[in-house]
Amino acid sequence: MHGSLARKLRIYGYDVIYDTKLGDKDLLNKAAEEDRWLLTSDRSLYLTALKRGVKVCLLLGGDDASRAAEVFRKIGIEPPTLKPEASRCPVCNGLLQICNPEEVRVKRKPKSTSYRCIVCGKLYWIGSHWPRIMSFDRRIRQLLKGRYSRRNGYG
Repeated sequence: MHGSLARKLRIYGYDVIYDTKLGDKDLLNKAAEEDRWLLTSDRSLYLTALKRGVKVCLLLGGDDASRAAEVFRKIGIEPPTLKPEASRCPVCNGLLQICNPEEVRVKRKPKSTSYRCIVCGKLYWIGSHWPRIMSFDRRIRQLLKGRYSRRNGYG
């Protein structure tokens, strides 16, 4: 199960479906029909996806940062710059929109921008959690840099 990874990839702005109710057959069909990447640690599901021509990434890393680095490396993309306005709701995958300051009634830094999910209504802003998110991003980038450097003979 990679729910935590799914939430983090949504913060990067990726449209990530995570549904624990779907079986392997349904996951394979959904990935194929919607031209999605299937992320899994299940070797059997991975091999079946390969045979069916489904884009699949086998995750072997031990933590979310290692797994995210694997995803970016195996798919061949750089992690985007983290920007709240480009993120998706980590809870439901909905798009975020900037809120009018008058409609937000929570304790937050003055003049900080707030975002609301257009699907579930959850409210987000840059708060005390943001340094942890940025630390996670730095770790992914370090893992990618180290992996690329060793592969190219620079590290």
